[in-house]
Amino acid sequence: MMALLLFFLVSVAFSDLYRLPEKDLKGSQDHPAVGRVEGARIAGYTVKDYDVLRVPTKIDYSWGRIKGFKELEGKVTRIYYVAPKTLSPIAVQRAYRKGLEAKGFRVLYNCAPCTRSNAALFMELMEKLGESKWDALPPRKLSFLLMKGSYRGREVHVALYTYTLSGLTQIRLRVVESKPLKLGLKVVKAEEIKKRIEERGSVSIYGIHFDHNSAVVKPESEKALREIAKYLKRNPKVKLYVVGHTDNTGGYEYNLKLSLRRAEAVVRKLVKKYGISPNRLKAVGVGSVAPVDTNRTPEGRARNRRVELVEM
Repeated sequence: MMALLLFFLVSVAFSDLYRLPEKDLKGSQDHPAVGRVEGARIAGYTVKDYDVLRVPTKIDYSWGRIKGFKELEGKVTRIYYVAPKTLSPIAVQRAYRKGLEAKGFRVLYNCAPCTRSNAALFMELMEKLGESKWDALPPRKLSFLLMKGSYRGREVHVALYTYTLSGLTQIRLRVVESKPLKLGLKVVKAEEIKKRIEERGSVSIYGIHFDHNSAVVKPESEKALREIAKYLKRNPKVKLYVVGHTDNTGGYEYNLKLSLRRAEAVVRKLVKKYGISPNRLKAVGVGSVAPVDTNRTPEGRARNRRVELVEM
């Protein structure tokens, strides 16, 4: 009897907690690139000028497990909406998708519903993706949508979680506007490379860029590569280890392989485009085992992702 009474009291408490708000949270607003579905109210709202957001890119429907994810960096807006129960999670997802496609956005990944075991998947999503967790009633009918487009000259990703909780449709909207993290790390000139290698035996290079989970050298890396090539041509007897470093996102073995692939890509660029002898360069990957800063902040992770030149 006491158990039934306790269950009744908890159910009443949470049904009241997750009711449809009469008005939006004070100080909140819709994201201008996305908007909202009719009838929804804002119950949670945060904006960070620079943050990292993890989103799933592959979910196993049968088992409800995340098989892949990516990190998005930039200005992150997080909005938590509560919608009337007449709007199902899938209906909300379709409405957002249609509206964003009309603005030129394209779908990168979606699942509707994501899995049969929604509660288990949702809790795993919260843990692995850094979202806030639920300690009480399990969510149902989880759907997810990830889209990419542009807004005011910036690349924009929209991640949308929709599900039901306590009889209402819940909407977790995340918008990431790509924005480079300003660390004050300038491209190291050839003269500085020479000085640091003679004094310390190594120098960290921060001007070589890759996309997340990619070993393709981006075009904006050319300034840094030119300076390295200039240093090597001015000092023809020098031989270097080109060492790739990652942050600690992802598994140990994966980061080792990724860091090596990136180092090899830098060597190929220096050899093929700048005419440096391959006998003077050796690619090495050490993953995340030699950080120069904490991996607990976006700024620290950005400093740890680097290419290091070490004298042989």
